[in-house]
Parts: sequence; structure tokens; C-alpha cells
Amino acid sequence: MKNLKLILFLGILLLSNINKGYTMQSMMGNTNLSDNTYDSLKIMGAAKLSNVIITENLDILGPTTLTNNSKIEGKINVVGPINLRSVTLNTGRVVGPFDAENLKVSGELNIVGTVDCNNCKFKSPLVITSKKCSFKDSEMESLRILKDGEKATQKIYLRGKTTVHGDIICEGKNVEIVLDEGAKVLGNVTKGK
Repeated sequence: MKNLKLILFLGILLLSNINKGYTMQSMMGNTNLSDNTYDSLKIMGAAKLSNVIITENLDILGPTTLTNNSKIEGKINVVGPINLRSVTLNTGRVVGPFDAENLKVSGELNIVGTVDCNNCKFKSPLVITSKKCSFKDSEMESLRILKDGEKATQKIYLRGKTTVHGDIICEGKNVEIVLDEGAKVLGNVTKGK
């Protein structure tokens, strides 16, 4: 009878915590999560997260889609293509093509791969290693372009009403910055040697 009470108690405890955050979860394979809060997640495989809050870290190895007011309060680390729609990030690193719309980033973000951003706000330094970046109607505190290791020209397109409030620092000298009529760089543009 004592064991039955213990099993019943643990079952009720488990059921009461089903929709609460977890300390850390690891998942493999295609993962679809929505409408929940987690402390930390590690995912190996394709990940689709909708209206999810991660209070600590999110690590994904595979194609990633974050949508519908998802929020990563800690650090995001993704290796693979990432698609972000109406998402808030703190800090992190992404290795792979980066496609974002209505993104808000409060801390430093490091991206290695092509970048396509529409209506995004970066409140801290944005560090990019890429051959091609496009920002439309976006705002950045500052932008640092690292050499991509090849001799080809790196192209940065600032489209629409994009504004860089600080400096654009280019590590290499083969960086071309293309500004639309309404785009602005309020700081200096520095190119490497």
C-alpha cells in the first residue's frame, strides 16, 4: 500500500508538471514543440518551435524554424539553416543560412553564412562572416564583417529604411556596402587591410 501511494503521488506530481519548464531536455530526430516553456533544450535533427520560451540555452544541430513569438532568453547555438519569424533572441551563434523577419535581438549575435533580414532589430553588435548579407527596413547598433576566407567580394545590402546606428567594421578590404536611398549608416565605415 505504501508503494501504491508513492506511485500515485509521483504520477500526480508528473502530471502537474507536464506544461511547466524542464531543467534540460535532449531530443533527437524531427522535433515539433509549441506553446510551452523550457529551461534548456538540445536538439539533434530538424526543429520547429512555435510560441516557445527558452529561459536558458537552445542548442540545435539541424534545420531550425522558430516562429510565433518564440523567445530565447539565454544563448542560442544553431548549426544548420535557420528561419525566424516574430522571434526574440538574447545572444548566440548561428552557422548556416540565416533568414529572419520581425526579429528582435538584445545581445551580441554571431552569424556564419548568408543573411537575409527583413524588419529586424539588433540592439547589440552583430558579427557576420558571409559572402552576402541583405537587411531590409532593419536597425542595427553596429555591424562587424569578418573575412570569409575567400578572395571574392563580400556584399552587404542595406535596403529600404535600414539604419546602422554605429560603425560598420570590415575585417577585409573586399567588402562592398550597397545602400538604398533610404538606408543610413550613422557611424563610420572601416575597411581592413
